[in-house]
Amino acid sequence: MRFGLNRAGDAKSRRRGRCFIWPGRPADRAGGAWMRFAAERARAGLAAAVLAGVPVAAPAAETLPVPSVDFTAEGSFASGGKMTVRHHGGVLRLDMTMPGVAAPVTGYFDLAAKKALMVVATAAGPMAMEVNLAEQAGFGVTVGQGERAGQDTVAGEPCAIWRIESGRAGEPAEACITGDGIALRTDATVGGRRQTVFEIASLSRAAQDPAVFRLPSNLPMMRLPLPPGGGKGPARPAP
Repeated sequence: MRFGLNRAGDAKSRRRGRCFIWPGRPADRAGGAWMRFAAERARAGLAAAVLAGVPVAAPAAETLPVPSVDFTAEGSFASGGKMTVRHHGGVLRLDMTMPGVAAPVTGYFDLAAKKALMVVATAAGPMAMEVNLAEQAGFGVTVGQGERAGQDTVAGEPCAIWRIESGRAGEPAEACITGDGIALRTDATVGGRRQTVFEIASLSRAAQDPAVFRLPSNLPMMRLPLPPGGGKGPARPAP
């Protein structure tokens, strides 16, 4: 499924493993303040205020499983945020609520393209930010490569632990992923402290409505990393 995102990307980046984790930092305010804060962090090279780490593939790495079934799941972030995760046809939808942010945030993740759109409500209406997941990281979404490091059980589901280098010496991320590619938990070093930054509490494998994964049309767009002048333009809906 496509939702108007450029599938072109740096070939070197696409060969690297990526583990996307939520760093657990609450945003300051809802709506426009959230978008402004995201832009400031993007200019600092940290992409969208909610992204942290750039994992790279290990020498003996394997391709990480990605979801192969429709599902819906409920989970939480270390910051106390809550989310609902849905998957259909290679697209993940995350609906997130965060402490200190009145409006929910919705993310649409194209796993094959390694692209995402984050949509947030503002006083002027919904706005979208495009994120290149081949270069950034966040959200408990895992794509790329890693090394198997054991087994565990999360939310009653058996899962394999995958170790993925974070790009910072001695601080690998670990993701527990089911055999059908559902990421149930991500552990990482955040602010110098090892913690679980993302975890699923309940999971249901069931057919999903494709309409849920289509973007609203004609959203004002802020692209990340931002080009000079802000890089705004309309988002396009899925076909």
